Amino acid sequence: MRKLSLTVKHTSSYKNRRPDFLVKSLQGYVAFFRGVLWLAVCLVLTAASGFAIVYPLWFFATGYKNLYSVFSLCVLFLAALGVFLFRLKREVGLCGGVRSYLGLRVAPKAKRAALFLAALFALYGIILLFLRGYFFAGLAAGLVYFVFLGVFLAGRREPV
Repeated sequence: MRKLSLTVKHTSSYKNRRPDFLVKSLQGYVAFFRGVLWLAVCLVLTAASGFAIVYPLWFFATGYKNLYSVFSLCVLFLAALGVFLFRLKREVGLCGGVRSYLGLRVAPKAKRAALFLAALFALYGIILLFLRGYFFAGLAAGLVYFVFLGVFLAGRREPV
């Protein structure tokens, strides 16, 4: 909101005290009524948002009991999505943009997840070799797997 500024221009060198008193009095009333108007707007917005949330829930709960749970879950999902998007926007802003966010936060986690999935797939393959009866092939693959896993785990730690 714009602030209302009331100033009186004096045309003569004699400064009349009455207009200054009236201006200060009017400024006090403007500030008071601005606060009252702000309180009224907050109350109206609170009542409207409460009505917008409660009335549809009540309508579905009394009239359509099967849709009530679906509607409640949709409202809950939208609220969670809003919180997620708010936090994502804040994280992107802290990183300095989308590209740096992807490079600093997403890429290392995606790389770690891909390596974990590759290790899990390789372990599944080794177990499958043993189950199919290829004992020596499973033993050799398991040995190679554990050597590379040890190198990978040692490479992630900082030197002491």
